[in-house]
Amino acid sequence: MRHAFLDEYSRLDSILHRRDPRVKIGVFFACILFIVLTPPEQMRSFFLYFLLLSGLMALSRIPAVFVLRKSLELMPIVFCIAAFIPFYKPGVVIFTLNAGFIRLPLTHTGLMLMWNVIVKAYLSILCSILLVNTADFVDLLKGFERLRIPRLVVMIVSFMYRYLFVIEDELERMQVARMSRSVRRSGWGLIKTLSNIVGVLFIRSYEKAEKVYLAMCCRGYTGPIRTLHAWRITKNDIYFCAFMLIILMTIRM
Repeated sequence: MRHAFLDEYSRLDSILHRRDPRVKIGVFFACILFIVLTPPEQMRSFFLYFLLLSGLMALSRIPAVFVLRKSLELMPIVFCIAAFIPFYKPGVVIFTLNAGFIRLPLTHTGLMLMWNVIVKAYLSILCSILLVNTADFVDLLKGFERLRIPRLVVMIVSFMYRYLFVIEDELERMQVARMSRSVRRSGWGLIKTLSNIVGVLFIRSYEKAEKVYLAMCCRGYTGPIRTLHAWRITKNDIYFCAFMLIILMTIRM
């Protein structure tokens, strides 16, 4: 079965791919922090952040079409949240939307807040995509471990990513089995069938996770992430980190 991997270009060879995972984690989290702390009225700063991320994307040689497609796949969640903001934030009313007995005043403050949420969410998503696609997933987990992130959190993320595709395959097989054993249903019958599928999928996922964990413990699994590369922070990593921090502070100021 075909899967859409988020880290499809993590094994390329570029300036960003050669940097230490800890440095990349710190740099991209700093980017997200600067983006979040920027006031919404500073539109020029957001444009400069976008140019900075575009430059990093060009250096990493990740196709722009891939980044655009992945970012747009995550944006509907943001739009669903941001769509209601202009109607409940108090401020100067621009116009009122009448829907029967419901009156929804749209305010200027609400529009600015919606713009703030959408832009910051999109730029943060770009940072996350660049981070995941410039480091192998195992190296990224090792970087989090060396940054003193709790080992339990790292282990949960590791299992979640590795076996998410197994659960997806299981769900697809169950969907095929449902379609081959029943006629098309609609309304309450379809909802009941889907709820049964979700329940069975949860039980199978729990059982599979327990079996896999016990099998790994029998084979010597103790928790630490093991990688083929012995990453060490070099002068180039320090230069890259300092350069990015200077650029971010310049944009913010």
